[in-house]
Amino acid sequence: MLRNNKNNINSVKSSLDRSTQMLDTLFEISSDFNGILPENEILRRLAIHLMGQFALNNFAFYEQNQDENYSLIKEVNLSNIARNINISLLNFENNYIKCDGTNNYKLLLNNSNAEFIIKLTQNKGLLIIGRRMLVKNEFSEQEINFIFSIGNLALIARENQKLILEAQKQKLLELELNTAMKIQQGLLPKSSLSLENYEIVGMTKPAKIVGGDYYDFIKIDKNRYLIVIADVCGKSISAALIMANLQSALKTLLLFVNDLKQIIVHLNKIIFENTETEVFITCFIGILDISSNEFIYINAGHNPPVFISQSHDFSMLTHGGIILGFLHPVPFEYEQNIVKLNKNDFIFMYTDGLTEAIGRNNEFLGEQHLIDFLKNNTNLPAHQLMQSTHNAILQYHFDQHDDITALIIKHI
Repeated sequence: MLRNNKNNINSVKSSLDRSTQMLDTLFEISSDFNGILPENEILRRLAIHLMGQFALNNFAFYEQNQDENYSLIKEVNLSNIARNINISLLNFENNYIKCDGTNNYKLLLNNSNAEFIIKLTQNKGLLIIGRRMLVKNEFSEQEINFIFSIGNLALIARENQKLILEAQKQKLLELELNTAMKIQQGLLPKSSLSLENYEIVGMTKPAKIVGGDYYDFIKIDKNRYLIVIADVCGKSISAALIMANLQSALKTLLLFVNDLKQIIVHLNKIIFENTETEVFITCFIGILDISSNEFIYINAGHNPPVFISQSHDFSMLTHGGIILGFLHPVPFEYEQNIVKLNKNDFIFMYTDGLTEAIGRNNEFLGEQHLIDFLKNNTNLPAHQLMQSTHNAILQYHFDQHDDITALIIKHI
């Protein structure tokens, strides 16, 4: 009886010693997976620990993919193993499945030398365990749990690596976007232009760091200035690139032609031939003659600017044609029109991000609200009117979904 008790005590002590040794080893392995490790290094250390601790001759490591099934990440001496495993074909009662003659899991794994399929935390990975090189006895429950812990350490290390890489990419993207923003701001004109008897003021507020709205005022000669506002479909970098190309094309065209109809036809052709079919641009373009006080314009599918006189009468500048880049050749001629600006008359141009600004009651600001606001502020100088418009948008606006741009021409 005493001998049996002594044997039992020794057995318990041996089991405790083995558990303590495993815990110590697991702590060392955990430290080994700490830090920023490249993908290959994580997998190399996983192989070292599995083969070193258990003399494994073969194993495979899988990760859950976007379809929530499993994709092979690394295999050692299991070249015949399946590259993808359907999660629905696995039936775990515990955190592992034993591959033996009583089930079809060897068939699922292409009849490889797999002994166990171990499910890692939250179904995010699998470890396929093969045969030992030296030890022939079966894996104990304790050893399987130990392998489960090592696999989870590798899985966590890989998740951390992905998060770090994503953070690095995000930081790089932010730097690139900030550079793009500075470049785009440099492409836009100064916010205001003071001429004899005229004040021209522009403002833009992208929905993201960079945007697809564009405005410009370009001197043609002593008395004439080309005024343009445009909205590229879409937002952010792709729209900003198209906007920059539009500006470049427009300035190049002005070196050779300054007839408004010819300019708009050439712009339409350039955009149609050099962008994808779903890309288009709404554009309002005009030439201001400060000697005759005439403004000749073409509206290519853009939100009609508001012309407001000192007497508070208003009209919408709608003459023109279809959006740019949608069709070439255009089967009809763009129509142009002329407005005369008397003292204190002004033209307010804008992109749809302004009238489609959504307030706290989920209502659009709308065209009529804009017209009423402008009619009530006709006596303001152009720069004050723009600032008041900006403030009104900020007070009304709850969440910006689109780029907002405005441009004012006022006869003073």
